[in-house]
Order: sequence, then C-alpha cells, then structure tokens
Amino acid sequence: MQKVLIFLSLMVLLANCQEKPLHQITVKRGNFFYTDGIASTQAHNTVSFLAYKGYFDKGETIQLEKSEASLHLKMVSKNPNDTTADLSLKLLGKALTEEVFSSQKLLVELCDEQMQVKRTLQTDNLKIKSLPKLE
Repeated sequence: MQKVLIFLSLMVLLANCQEKPLHQITVKRGNFFYTDGIASTQAHNTVSFLAYKGYFDKGETIQLEKSEASLHLKMVSKNPNDTTADLSLKLLGKALTEEVFSSQKLLVELCDEQMQVKRTLQTDNLKIKSLPKLE
C-alpha cells in the first residue's frame, strides 16, 4: 500500500510540475527531485547532506526548487499541520543554508502527498547562539 501511495504521489508531483522540468536522484528508498534552476552539484550536495542526516531511510520524497528570491525545500509530511518537528526542520534548513547553499534564503515547505504546500517554515530568522567549548 505504501508503495502505491508513493507511486501516486510521484505521479501527481510530476503532473503538478509541468512548468519546471524535474530531475530525479534515487537515494536508498527515497526520492529527491530538483528543477532546472538548481545546479546538479548543488542537488547532489543536498542529497548527501540529507542522507547523512537520516532522510531517505523510510522512503521520503523531497523536492528542491529555486524561485527569484529563495530556494524551496519541499518535504512530504504525513501530517503537515503538526508543529512538533518545526524546530528540528528549521535547524535542518539553517544548516543546509550555511553548509550547502552559500547562505541563500531557504524556505522549508511541508506538503501533503500530492506535493501541495500546506505550511512554510522560515529559516533565515532563526538565531543560533554557539555554546561555549568545554575544556
């Protein structure tokens, strides 16, 4: 059943993105899509970062797009209105911004299974104070 839902989600995703051609990278059991505005090296660096953090282990679908003002990391969520993971997703977005995207503005967008955006998380307003080093 899960494979059928993933397949249907991918088909809807592809149908919704006819204006922006998608490129696909298959990772473990998940899928990563990116549009023409994203460089191949940037897409592969994003995949490496997310895979290292444990994404794609359970068949996740993630898409990266570029608009005029920002990058959009779209993540399929079973419950996109659940706010319990917001802080960890904002921290993930902040780390991606600093380590992969050269401080470009990034929006983390939580989507339903049809890849329709339900909520958007800002990552540029997150202030992280470094902890003192222990000696």
